[in-house]
Amino acid sequence: MLLAPLVRGKRWGDFDWRLAYLSSVLMWVVVFNHKTESPTFVIAMFGVALSTVVEPPSPAQSIALALAFVLTSLSSTDLVPRYLRREIVRPLAIKAVPIFVLWGLSVWRLLAGSRIGRTEPLPRQSEQSPSCQTPAAWPHEPASPVQSPAATSD
Repeated sequence: MLLAPLVRGKRWGDFDWRLAYLSSVLMWVVVFNHKTESPTFVIAMFGVALSTVVEPPSPAQSIALALAFVLTSLSSTDLVPRYLRREIVRPLAIKAVPIFVLWGLSVWRLLAGSRIGRTEPLPRQSEQSPSCQTPAAWPHEPASPVQSPAATSD
């Protein structure tokens, strides 16, 4: 399942698609590792955040992000009572559930090609403000020759 989206090779040129694939890989690495420890979920949460940046905003996406944050990040902290952590969170691997669901949705979107990318295209270089121009396009004065101390002494 990890390599299945690569079948759509023509999408590889799309930067948003590649970011979505990277987020899928980051989630996959954590969810399907049987030795995953609690600190490792930072990698998966970065994948979740990356997929949130790539996808257009929606209420469902906001709810999924909130659930992933609460169930994955906060479930092992002191904000959750010790009894719930010991009896529910650890034995049932609750931390992995939202990441698994989001990974499945990410792979489905990559395969189906639905809703990946920005809703509006990025501005072209000519449409950007002068502060966003590349350094080569900045007006600049000719550089004055810099002499090394050894070159100045005769």
